[in-house]
Amino acid sequence: MHLWLSLAKRIPVIGVAKSNFRGTPEEAKLYRGNSRRPLFISCMGLPLDEAQNYIARMHGEYRIPTLLKSADRLSRTGVQDARAPNARIHL
Repeated sequence: MHLWLSLAKRIPVIGVAKSNFRGTPEEAKLYRGNSRRPLFISCMGLPLDEAQNYIARMHGEYRIPTLLKSADRLSRTGVQDARAPNARIHL
């Protein structure tokens, strides 16, 4: 919400969490691949079903989309370790 407001409500923002927050509605759940555990999607500036569709279509066979996994790794370890040895990120 804070980011969306900082962007003057002009750019949609999608949040993806591995665990739910208190009061997270059931419709926020998204199951990817064969995972038995959901991701929890939140958004501002676009409908929830549209945000979920974007996340569902992201590259990767597993629960966490490849790009989000790389972004998380980058935020924790720094640029030099951000990509797995055989990772390919196409922009």
